[in-house]
Amino acid sequence: MFRHRKVAVLPGVAFVLAFNSLSAFAQSDPFSPTRPQREGRNLNNSDISDAQELARKARDSHARASGLKSAISNSIGMPLVLIPPRRFLMGADDKELEQIRVWEKNAGVKINNEQPQHIADIPKAFYLGAHEVTQEEYEKVTSRNPSHFSAKKPRQPDQPQPLVGERTDDVSNQNTDAFPVETVTWYDAVDFCNKLSTREHLREYYEISSIERNTDGSIEKATIAVLGGNGYRLPTETEWEYACRALTDTPFHFGSTPSGLDGRGPLAPRDNFSYSLMMHAGTAGAGDAEGGMMDTRLYPTPVGSHASNGFGLYDMHGNISEWCWDSFDPHSGPKAIGRSRRTLRRGDPSLHDRPNSESLRVQRGGSWRSPAWQCRSAYRVGAPPSYRGFDVGFRVAQNSLDGR
Repeated sequence: MFRHRKVAVLPGVAFVLAFNSLSAFAQSDPFSPTRPQREGRNLNNSDISDAQELARKARDSHARASGLKSAISNSIGMPLVLIPPRRFLMGADDKELEQIRVWEKNAGVKINNEQPQHIADIPKAFYLGAHEVTQEEYEKVTSRNPSHFSAKKPRQPDQPQPLVGERTDDVSNQNTDAFPVETVTWYDAVDFCNKLSTREHLREYYEISSIERNTDGSIEKATIAVLGGNGYRLPTETEWEYACRALTDTPFHFGSTPSGLDGRGPLAPRDNFSYSLMMHAGTAGAGDAEGGMMDTRLYPTPVGSHASNGFGLYDMHGNISEWCWDSFDPHSGPKAIGRSRRTLRRGDPSLHDRPNSESLRVQRGGSWRSPAWQCRSAYRVGAPPSYRGFDVGFRVAQNSLDGR
């Protein structure tokens, strides 16, 4: 059982991070995972603002109570924000999935792994990158920049004709240092975490052996073991979804629709997606059969181009799909609470999942080329760890130094 600890009191609301029972917590917290879901999940601007403010207060209150900092940065200027411990409702409910089937008739087969919706546990605070790892950060640490969308990377004349959007020419007039790094394998992301840990004089979180590389230096295959400790790591998908939601229970952390409730959200038309379906009935635009306005952007945007969520995280919806630590089972939903709670109390969050080297790995958040329904908080997909896509990157996590 958790100890009851009240860390902040809002007007009329006692916010509880640790609690004796779920029922007691539900009575004191309007965003508790055990309270009945709001009908139709149609929150108004005030509801979303309240949730975002509560997330900020939860983060800052836990920081004060535990002696941690709400935000930190390292020697390469990478910002990380504190994510406080909590239980939350993970996955999508029937109503959300049914609405997606209305928006996208062919989506049904792709969203059967977001259930069962269940209570998941984040028993310890951790830090998470405020934004995706940028091209500049990746190059500083690895001396490589594999990104397709890098203005510094000339296309070789002997290369085959690139796919749409896979050209340096598209971004030749832009400063792409702040673009998210992409075209990295899952192994590359793990390797970056270790290299960054070494640079910061921290213990490497992973042991990497039996490395096989592609001709460009990226890692095609390796054996990964978790050492644990205070070094940088990939977030688990439970951590990722909790951090993305930031106490909201809507499909996106800014509301029920991809443009946000006020029409100025990060997934607004002609803003972040090449094929974003606007999830409003009757708003179909030219060039789109049923779903709404279409964007024509063919590349990512600089990190932090849009408003953050309540925890202070940017680009959790779209821009670049993000690697997580976990293996992916296409025939079942996210891992249930029991197994991860037992192992998390013994140590680090990655220790509960030890798949073989060939296991599919989870990607979260969707990307610049995804339909908006694939950028929801609950959406999950898997890919081989050797996959390199010009829409896939990552952000780093780090355990709180005192483990609280």
